[in-house]
Amino acid sequence: MSFSHDSAPRVRVKKMIAAGLLILWTSSTRLNIALRNTDQKNYEWSLQYTRSVPIYVNLGLIYLRAGHPDEAMSYFKPALDAYPDDPAIQAAYHAALKALQTKPNPSEVQ
Repeated sequence: MSFSHDSAPRVRVKKMIAAGLLILWTSSTRLNIALRNTDQKNYEWSLQYTRSVPIYVNLGLIYLRAGHPDEAMSYFKPALDAYPDDPAIQAAYHAALKALQTKPNPSEVQ
């Protein structure tokens, strides 16, 4: 009695299932990227599920670079509260603070 003959179809089925799952996973990953195609959207979506400090810092940096220091501050503050001695977070926070101070007031720009 040979088991190799009986188990060959099972092995093929398992390989086909694994390949199908891999294709499904790859497709869902591509769809995920297509739906949220920017880092900003990815980080904002991630905040629904985690309160990761690097995500707060990255979002703050995105808003700061986009010229929105007020929004950047709202992300740097929780990161700074979690890690008050982190020099990178301190530098980002102070850069946003400086940008807020030098940001022209809309009522003065006419």
